[in-house]
Amino acid sequence: TPAVDPVASPSGHIYSREAVVAYLLTKNKELKNARAKYDAQMEADQQKQTLEDQDKKEQAIVTFIHKDQGPAQSSTQAHATSYNTSLKRKISTETKEEGQKKLKQISYWLSEAQPQYTNESKEESIRKNPPPQR
Repeated sequence: TPAVDPVASPSGHIYSREAVVAYLLTKNKELKNARAKYDAQMEADQQKQTLEDQDKKEQAIVTFIHKDQGPAQSSTQAHATSYNTSLKRKISTETKEEGQKKLKQISYWLSEAQPQYTNESKEESIRKNPPPQR
């Protein structure tokens, strides 16, 4: 078909002026739509970043309050557990007597943990274990 109001490109191709203008208008609309989508996405990303920053600030405040008032609000065992993890070593919450009793139960080789034999304990062991019958 013959071109109406023909235009030649620098490379020598011939185009219809009306087709070139229609193409430019279409591309201009596409670029405006793409720009609007980009701006909307950037605004959504900015809002998301703002919410994340607020959450981080709130979490930091909660963490500070928990550390500041934590021992007064938590139980002894919970405090010891969190303190153990922060120090990477065990902290005992038991009393000295409980610790000694536990040590006597598991440390039978220590002299303090050895049972004391008296005449009464020997007599009790004889009563409990009579000699075998022949």
